[in-house]
Amino acid sequence: MNLILIGAQGSGKGTQAQVLADELRLKPTASGELLRAAIAKGTPAGKAAQPYYDRGDLVPDEIVVQMILEDLENLDGAHGIILDGFPRTIPQARALDQRLSERGQRIDYVIYLEVPKDILAERLAGRYVCTGSSSARTTPPRKLRTGWISSSTRRFTCWTITVRKAS
Repeated sequence: MNLILIGAQGSGKGTQAQVLADELRLKPTASGELLRAAIAKGTPAGKAAQPYYDRGDLVPDEIVVQMILEDLENLDGAHGIILDGFPRTIPQARALDQRLSERGQRIDYVIYLEVPKDILAERLAGRYVCTGSSSARTTPPRKLRTGWISSSTRRFTCWTITVRKAS
């Protein structure tokens, strides 16, 4: 099974990816984490990405796609993948679709995490970076309620998960 998590920064993609990965034995793959790790390790892709990253620009599709596709080659016994933050562009989506198709696979589910802007602002305002691991941490909001709506398309099933403050 292969999943894509989509949502705004602070919507909980990374958190949900880990929960789903543990529950379904899938490998979580976050493009931002791969990028930071490649830069830190000084890999060829990391060196190519560094100038864009330092300027705060988007890293070109070719570099991001190559890092993701290399990561997909090593599932470490997982039953599939969870992509967090990828694909972001049509060329990235096409490259992913082509590579998965070559392997007889596809994206089975896309999950969109829909979170109101006020909750995103609250979450992002509480976020900080742990300098030791370069990973983001956040103080979660006190009370949340979740609900979901499902719909189907020809290629995959998509869920929208809506987060609201508890009444």
